[in-house]
Amino acid sequence: MDESTNAEVDTAPDASKLWQRLVPWLLLAATIALLVWPLMRVWPLIGGAITGRLSAGAGQRSDYVELGASTHFRVVGPAGYMNEGEITRYLSEAEVRRARLVEFLEVPGDARQVRILVHQQWGIPHVDPPASITLYGLKAGRNALIHELTHLLVHCRSSFLSEGLAVLAEEQFGWGLAFPNWLRPVDSHLYAWRRGGNEMLSLEDLAVMGGLWDPNASELSRLRYLHAGSFANYVVAEYGLDAFAEVCMHSDFKRAWGRPLRELEAEWLVTVQRGHMVQGLVVTIGGLAILGLMHLAMSKGWPWILAAVVGTAAFSVWSVYLVYPYTVWGGLVAAIAAGAIVRRWLPGWGLLTMWVLGSAVLAALVLWPAVVWRPT
Repeated sequence: MDESTNAEVDTAPDASKLWQRLVPWLLLAATIALLVWPLMRVWPLIGGAITGRLSAGAGQRSDYVELGASTHFRVVGPAGYMNEGEITRYLSEAEVRRARLVEFLEVPGDARQVRILVHQQWGIPHVDPPASITLYGLKAGRNALIHELTHLLVHCRSSFLSEGLAVLAEEQFGWGLAFPNWLRPVDSHLYAWRRGGNEMLSLEDLAVMGGLWDPNASELSRLRYLHAGSFANYVVAEYGLDAFAEVCMHSDFKRAWGRPLRELEAEWLVTVQRGHMVQGLVVTIGGLAILGLMHLAMSKGWPWILAAVVGTAAFSVWSVYLVYPYTVWGGLVAAIAAGAIVRRWLPGWGLLTMWVLGSAVLAALVLWPAVVWRPT
C-alpha cells in the first residue's frame, strides 16, 4: 500500500469525527433560528401589556396637540405623548402600509388626510367618517390603524363582512398587535376554541347582526371578529377580492354566486378543520423532534444539551404563538424531567419513560383534538 492510500485511510476517521462535532452546533443554530421568529411575535404582547399598565397609571392629559403629519395622516394626541423620532417613524411606516392596503383593496385611495386621534389609555378603536380614526395606547404597541382605515376605504352593508375584511387587512398589512388576534394567526385562535370543546359560531347568525361588538360580552365579541376574519380570508383566497367586494355591496351571497351562505360556511369549516389537522401534525412532529434532541442530550451530553434546551424553549414559544395551552409544553417538560429522574436510578428505563410520557402528551393535547373534530 502506498503513502497516498495510507493518508486517505488516516484522514477519513478525522473527517467523520469533525462532522460529528459540528452536528450539535448546527442543530443549536437551527433551534435558535426557530426560537427567534415566534419570540419576535410573542414578546410585543408582553412588552405592550407592561407599557400599557405604566401609561395607564400615568393619567390622561387633556392638552391635545398635533404630534405630526404626513401625506395621508395627521396625528393628534396628548402633548409630549410621542417624541419627534417616534412620530416620524410611525408615520413613515403608516404610509408604506397604507399603500400596500390600497393596492390590495384595489381602491383609488382617498386623497384626504386622515386625522388620527390618539388616547394613551385603553379604549375601543373606531372610525368617525369621513376621515377620522380614534386609536388607543399607540405607544404601548396597540395599533389598529389598518383595521380602521379599511372601514374608511371600503363600505360594506354587513358588519360581519366589513369587520371580516378589516381583520384580514390588519393581519396582512397592519402592525398585528390589535384586536382580535393580537399578533397571532386568526385561525389558530379558532383551533384553540375548538380544542376547548366549543362549537363554532353560526355565520348565518353573524351575517344578520347589526354589529359584532358587544361591550357586555368582550370574549364573545372577539370570537365573532375571529370568525368574520377567518371567513373573509377564506373567501378572498378561494374566490378573489372581487367576489368578496360584490357580496359586500348587497350582502346577498346567493345573488352574487348562486349559492347561499350556508354552503359557503360548510366549505369554510372544511378548510378550518384541515388547517387544524395540519397545525396539530406540525406541532406533534416538533414535539417529537424535541424528545429526540433530549434523547441525544441525555446520551451524549454537552454540547447536545444546549441544542435540546434551546429547542425546548423554542417549542414552548411556538406553542404560545399558536395558542396552545401551557399544559402542552409544560407536560412535555414534565415528561423530560421524569425521564431524567428515572434514568438516574434505572438507566435502562429513563429514555423510554421520557418517550412514552412525551408522546402521550403530544397525542392527547395536540394531535387527537385536531383529528377527532368534525365540522357540523
